[in-house]
Amino acid sequence: MNDYPTKVKEKLNSIIKDMDDHHWLFTKNPGHDFSRQHLGKLSFFDTMRILIGMGKGNTADEIMDYFDLDPVLIPSQSAFIQRRSQISLSAFEYLFSEFSLDFCVRNPIYINPFLRISSSIC
Repeated sequence: MNDYPTKVKEKLNSIIKDMDDHHWLFTKNPGHDFSRQHLGKLSFFDTMRILIGMGKGNTADEIMDYFDLDPVLIPSQSAFIQRRSQISLSAFEYLFSEFSLDFCVRNPIYINPFLRISSSIC
């Protein structure tokens, strides 16, 4: 059985978890944004996962799907939008660059039999 998709998802979650442990590095107001996330319903980790996994549904439906329609866990749409606005662009740049490093593909390109040029899509 192919467990590659599972490894990809585990790696993504691992990077987001590491970011969550240092979330102040990825917020617009370090020391203030996500400082009381243990009291609320929407952590940095959950906000990032929702944003990365959002489909074509409206925001409320996507939030409900993420929390498996559990009314105790579902934050308001307004709370999600406020949390989303606290995350800096550098968070996504970091996430995608770290994620890409682990799944870099290097393929040799042969132009002629005597000259080998290595290329990558990293």
